Amino acid sequence: MKDGKYRVLQLIEHPVQYYAYLWKVAARYPCMDWLVAFCSLRGAVPALNPGFGVEIKWDTPLSKMRS
Repeated sequence: MKDGKYRVLQLIEHPVQYYAYLWKVAARYPCMDWLVAFCSLRGAVPALNPGFGVEIKWDTPLSKMRS
């Protein structure tokens, strides 16, 4: 904590679209330095859902989640 910031690593199994807003809000706090790490990109990249037979993808790409 040399620079006065708490460093937080949030390890997530896979990206969850609905958490994007929470991470953006958390990133606004100047006393905290957030890093979110995903164990896989399941759900974040377009993929065929075998049960429905259609391609599933997010409406907000991960690349646009920067605050």
